[in-house]
Amino acid sequence: MSFTLDFSQIEQSNPFPVSTDRVVYEAVNNGPDDPGHQDHVQMWGSDGSVQVDGYLDTPPCQAGGLYGVFVDVSPLPAGYYDLSVTLPDGTAAGTTVIVQ
Repeated sequence: MSFTLDFSQIEQSNPFPVSTDRVVYEAVNNGPDDPGHQDHVQMWGSDGSVQVDGYLDTPPCQAGGLYGVFVDVSPLPAGYYDLSVTLPDGTAAGTTVIVQ
């Protein structure tokens, strides 16, 4: 199992409006076919508040395919939030969500 994380939707949407309650990240399945799995997703504010810390189910994805994951959060006040995703194969990456 091998994946490449893609945070371009988040980075292109920065800054998000106040009260944003969902962000989306994507991953490319480099192979083989994946029946679905769980990604470990963490998101915390610059004030140390934990917005998300759990495992999110992913859909089945063929080799070479792309899957997206909706990360639902409580409506976010203005601030900076770090998002970290760890996949079952050990791939991990993160980005910053800016809310203004």
